[in-house]
Amino acid sequence: MPRAQARVQEAGGFVWWKRVQGELAISRAIGDHKLRPYVIAKPEVTRMERHVDDRLLILASDGVWDVLSNEEVCRIALAELERDLTEEDGNAKSSLNNVATLLADTALKRGSRDNVTVLVVDLRSPEGLH
Repeated sequence: MPRAQARVQEAGGFVWWKRVQGELAISRAIGDHKLRPYVIAKPEVTRMERHVDDRLLILASDGVWDVLSNEEVCRIALAELERDLTEEDGNAKSSLNNVATLLADTALKRGSRDNVTVLVVDLRSPEGLH
């Protein structure tokens, strides 16, 4: 049994059709007060070592991740960044905005039925920026 489902059940709730109390498809959220204590706001945090070749950090809501895999997001984001930066007037700030917009638009075109939010952070060193 997955940890989140076990936590919900230990709090006296239930998971039905992968939904807490048959309503919400996630077990961690800000808000959704009526589902407390089954849905909690405490985030699940993963730490990773940064590498010098890291280029972007993409933070997105589940409306993106429901319809795009990690690999697809990376492929789309890096291709758009490269395409945008090779144009004559391309600059880092507008390129990051274009990446975020393209990812959000792609999620919506794929039929995402949840909220779609994308934030793209430039992790490249200042020497690599245009």
